Amino acid sequence: MATQPRPDDRGGEADITEKQLRCRAKRALKKADRFWRLSERATNETFRELRGAQAKEQSAVAAEAARKADEMRQKSREKTE
Repeated sequence: MATQPRPDDRGGEADITEKQLRCRAKRALKKADRFWRLSERATNETFRELRGAQAKEQSAVAAEAARKADEMRQKSREKTE
């Protein structure tokens, strides 16, 4: 059985639903958490900085996805009123 392709940053933004945006934000937060944990356990400063930067990037991705989902929800509420 074939699975549905996940929407990603390379395309399909117009067809993405609020639920998919929320899932994207959740995945990005999980990645950010993993990178923060890796940065705490890093053996040298270079790896600590790299993992910290990756965590910040994923946090920004999560925030942007959540913001888009909130906007989408607001627009759908305005249509129903």
